[in-house]
Amino acid sequence: DLPPETTKEIRQKLEDGEDVEVAGYTIGGTLIRDIEGIDIARMRELTTGRIHWLEHVTETGKEIGVASRKAVDLLVQGGNRVDVHPFCDPPVWLIHERDNAPGLLNITSGLLS
Repeated sequence: DLPPETTKEIRQKLEDGEDVEVAGYTIGGTLIRDIEGIDIARMRELTTGRIHWLEHVTETGKEIGVASRKAVDLLVQGGNRVDVHPFCDPPVWLIHERDNAPGLLNITSGLLS
């Protein structure tokens, strides 16, 4: 019966060094700072190999988001080969029961074999 926390309150907890639970996942401030500190422009020359960009989309056949497309384009401009793999599976971070992500499993299995 507690009121929902605001994003500002959650961010403050993370800054104070507390771990927070978001949709059943424990997240720490270090992880959030690392994610927010990612600068794709600095990663343009990340590799001379191949990058696999896996992204959840809401509908089968839908393209990745605009921000993701810009990031992929920057990586390609930097000389990287980027293979984009959109997949449409149940949003496991929003459901209360365990579920599989068959599209993601299929992609990752194919990449590992």
